[in-house]
Amino acid sequence: MVRVERVALSAILLLGAVRAHAQPGAVFGRILEANTERPVANARVVIPSRAVEARSDSVGRFRFSNVEPGSFTLLIKAIGLDSLVATVTLMAKDQIEAEFVMSRPSTKLTAVNVDATRTIASWRLDEFEGRRKTGFGRFVTEAYFEETSSRDLESVLISRVAGIRTRRVAGKMALTASREGKVCYPQVVVNGLSVWNGVPAGVDSKSMREVLIFDINSIPTAEVIGFEYHNPSTTPFRYNATGTGGDGSSCGTAIIWTK
Repeated sequence: MVRVERVALSAILLLGAVRAHAQPGAVFGRILEANTERPVANARVVIPSRAVEARSDSVGRFRFSNVEPGSFTLLIKAIGLDSLVATVTLMAKDQIEAEFVMSRPSTKLTAVNVDATRTIASWRLDEFEGRRKTGFGRFVTEAYFEETSSRDLESVLISRVAGIRTRRVAGKMALTASREGKVCYPQVVVNGLSVWNGVPAGVDSKSMREVLIFDINSIPTAEVIGFEYHNPSTTPFRYNATGTGGDGSSCGTAIIWTK
């Protein structure tokens, strides 16, 4: 088993096996947190070029079966950890197992002008509060999430934010909105990272939506310190990449900030 650790947001995994008529193989492994060696549960593991996604289980394990041979990028994301990118070369009938180690973001402090009272969460909320003061968009503050911390995030949001609903998609609870009288799925951004913005162009939108859609209940309500929702006209420029198939930022943008 190969151990893959984050180095400058990328890692390279090159493994091969004897070619055997280009038959599919498998990629599987475990995801750990660097400092504690504890498993990372519910991490998103995506092969963008194949438009497939898996989630790590309670012990950090994931698996892709029936993967076509070739080289491709494996992208791993988890809330509170730096993203990990691995380039995998899969030969015919190969079975690749790897251990992926994710690090927490490093915070560099200067020798002067250090505000020791501020937390990472407070830095994140600078952006949130800046937009809230403009009055464009709909906002929910940390105080409300503290009051409703025992409830699922979906129920908190649909009861508080006009214009959004939820729908179960392939076992996930997805945020929905309405565009031109039709149901669409807005972009979801978590701590500045877009985790859902529609399906890639040129693929079956329904099947890929089921694979890639973000489960809003994967974030505990008690971890949320801010929520903002924007229609396409008020979506911040930095998140305004066009979604596909009527979904994504063209449907609106939900931005979640966590502790």
